Amino acid sequence: MSSLTIEIPTDLQHIIQSHEEIDWKSIARRSLYDYARKLAVVDQLAEKSRFKESDVETLDKSIKNNLNQKYR
Repeated sequence: MSSLTIEIPTDLQHIIQSHEEIDWKSIARRSLYDYARKLAVVDQLAEKSRFKESDVETLDKSIKNNLNQKYR
């Protein structure tokens, strides 16, 4: 198994240190795994997509404009 080192904010470090009963490594590992699985699904969908990047950008702008008008 590979190793990963991350930097965390001091306030988070204090919370983690005050709860030694929690297996933080398992929580981090599970969270990373879940996120990576979601990315894999997105990658598979994108691979099969017939959209071009310009189509996606056009759709993105349209959605953002509609949301902007709706929530003004």
